Amino acid sequence: MYILLLPALTFLPVACTSSVTAPPKLAAPTEVRLVRLSAGSYVLRWNDRSQDEEGFLIERSFSASEGFEQIATVAADTTSWTVSGLDSTRTHYFRIAAFNSAGRSAYSPVVDTAHIIQHIGDLALDFTALDQNGQEVSLSDYPGRVIALYFNTYNTDT
Repeated sequence: MYILLLPALTFLPVACTSSVTAPPKLAAPTEVRLVRLSAGSYVLRWNDRSQDEEGFLIERSFSASEGFEQIATVAADTTSWTVSGLDSTRTHYFRIAAFNSAGRSAYSPVVDTAHIIQHIGDLALDFTALDQNGQEVSLSDYPGRVIALYFNTYNTDT
């Protein structure tokens, strides 16, 4: 018969303090929109809400809810990207996320080529108006640009 004697072990509580802080979450891009330049060519635009992103991931799919694949990466503080060569007979869906070494943000809302801001020439080829100085302005002078118009009404009866 053998008897094995083991020394008693004492466990002492150890206080653990850590100064490691999780990095702040990246904010997802907002106000994502597509502007059609020509058949199969679009500008994807968004608002950058992150302060410390390293760039943005751009993904595309043929479905609004699944099958997204990364098609581009753009640098930090970028707020637009041009895509061309798309099959104009299909609807393409896009979403964007900010990223850095700690991970990525949530995805932006999905936008698609079936619901876009049209090329300015498609909306108003012949639209002209007078500006605040009485000068004639034509929207066709600004091809490929998004133009915001503000109207005031005046009583012309004197």
